[in-house]
Amino acid sequence: MMQRVRCWFARRALVVLAALCSHGLVPVALAQQSGTQQRGLELESARIRYAEAQTHLERARELHREKLIPRAQLEEEETRLRLARVELRRSYLNLVQSDPQLVISKARKYRGQGGEARVALTVAALWATGPQLQAVDEVLEETLGTPGFEGFSNVIVSLKTVRGYREGVMLEPTIISIPYEKQLPFLPFNSPVVVDFGLLLPNVREVLVELRQGDRRDQRQVLLGKGAGEDQSVVLRSTQIALEAEFSGEASYPLTVERFASRSATYDLSFKDVPAEISIQLKDPTSGSALSRVFFPEGVTSRELSLILRLPSRPTLAVRPDTPLVFSVELTSEEAAGADSPEAGPRRGALELQLVPRGVAALELEANNLYHELEPAGVVALEVRIRNSGSRTLEQVELTTAVPYGWRATAAPPLLASLRPGAVEITTLTISPPADVPVGDYEGTIIATTLAGERAVRSSSKTLRLHVKARVRLWLTVVLVLFLVVILAAIVYGGVRLTAVPLTFMQSRGGAEEEYPLRRDQAV
Repeated sequence: MMQRVRCWFARRALVVLAALCSHGLVPVALAQQSGTQQRGLELESARIRYAEAQTHLERARELHREKLIPRAQLEEEETRLRLARVELRRSYLNLVQSDPQLVISKARKYRGQGGEARVALTVAALWATGPQLQAVDEVLEETLGTPGFEGFSNVIVSLKTVRGYREGVMLEPTIISIPYEKQLPFLPFNSPVVVDFGLLLPNVREVLVELRQGDRRDQRQVLLGKGAGEDQSVVLRSTQIALEAEFSGEASYPLTVERFASRSATYDLSFKDVPAEISIQLKDPTSGSALSRVFFPEGVTSRELSLILRLPSRPTLAVRPDTPLVFSVELTSEEAAGADSPEAGPRRGALELQLVPRGVAALELEANNLYHELEPAGVVALEVRIRNSGSRTLEQVELTTAVPYGWRATAAPPLLASLRPGAVEITTLTISPPADVPVGDYEGTIIATTLAGERAVRSSSKTLRLHVKARVRLWLTVVLVLFLVVILAAIVYGGVRLTAVPLTFMQSRGGAEEEYPLRRDQAV
């Protein structure tokens, strides 16, 4: 009777919990959390029904021996017992297999023999030994005839990127393991298995481990650890291994230093095949501090650095324009783990980089006279000197003009094929106005342009001032000149006539006036 009551309460509890979940009265997280408890209750209910079926069968056998019930009723009780046994086994397997206890006990990142980054993933199969399973252990041995579930079959393991966002859109995880997936035909309980992968992205620090078994899929985000005392090497990586820089400029290489040990260590930086004219500096990109050595505190396995190379202001014998420089960067730690340890001795990490020096691209524009006067039908011819004032050979140098609407400007030659550093080329610029141009002042600009790689190079612009004067008529000029000549001749002739007339004065004597000649020196 007590067994029937317990079975009835178990069934009612399951029905009520399912109803609450379906109506949203129980949170999803709580429902998921209580999933194991539900399956435990189902197993307990199945065990009660199995015990009840056993009791009914024993009573039916006694009644049948006493010929109180027919054979058919006895067979019904036997069938009920077999069904209860099947239900008990199903509930047990459902509890064990519904949430596979696949445990990642270790995820270690290490360096392979070829220098590639690899991950050793330790996967173990465990199962819950809660009170529900402990309560049916004896029943399983007696009724099911098996000591329990032995493990999981066909377990598929893969490594993926951690979920992230780009421009507000969530990116789906991508497989980064080599091979993409590995299949474990059988994973026994309490027997860890090491699954080894290569990494398509060597710089990752955490991965998403995906475990698939049957129809179930489980993803777990794992931080990759480093082996303590197993691999003390260091790896140098850079997303930019070949850069260009102009003289007096600098090139910045982003470096990633990764080591495969977790204890503290200090590394020295050294360079090979770097000319003495080039200065080198190592910086922490976060703080901007200059570094002379690279220190790793305990537990830190990766650091981001910035390597800066500054070029001289002028080319030298060792640093020549457009000539690639190949050099190497090396981090070395002389710390030893012990005289008898295989870790003793230097631990090195090297990286080969390339730098291409480029000359400075600069143009200058010169002209003797930037002010010109012309008539409406006139033409201005201007000599312009284009100078390469940089340290880089320039090609396809063009003289560009901007003149008022309707004016025409042509350059000869219009394009300079090549202009070496310090060289000067003369270009003749011819400017002509339209036929109906009004009298007045006009302005235009001239500039030299070219391309240095993908960068536009321009000289300083020069302003050209043009004055259009009125057209002078020749016949009017001749008439004016003749008129001036006639006036001048008349003035001269009048002066000569005036000097030829004798000078006299009148004097009165005895009441009569008489005329007397006057000397010129006496004239007033």
